[in-house]
Amino acid sequence: MERRRLYSHAATVLPVTDMPRSRRFYHELLGFSVDFEWQDPPTYAVLTAGESVSLHLALADDPREVDGRRAIVYVFVHDVEALHRELVDAGVEIPSPLETMEYGMREFEVVDPDGHRLVLAQGRSDSP
Repeated sequence: MERRRLYSHAATVLPVTDMPRSRRFYHELLGFSVDFEWQDPPTYAVLTAGESVSLHLALADDPREVDGRRAIVYVFVHDVEALHRELVDAGVEIPSPLETMEYGMREFEVVDPDGHRLVLAQGRSDSP
């Protein structure tokens, strides 16, 4: 499969310092739907609006970082195994291994030259 066809869509992950406040802002004030929350109390939430707007909120101590690192773009792909092989073969440095996360996504991470993180992931229901 041509590499560019492996990609599906992306979501911006915003670090937030107060999840209830941020959730209330996006849901009650801006009208986003809350589609997913992880952990109790939530440390991660997925909110959507319209046909293709998706924001992910991640609880963080510093609003400029998630997990102590730079910005994240969460990129959904059609075949994470194939993309991982292609990027390894192309010599792309992959600082985190391809693994299945406890929240059900199979993913790995790459870092761009400016330190921005791209998490490349596929859900169970997205298997080829």
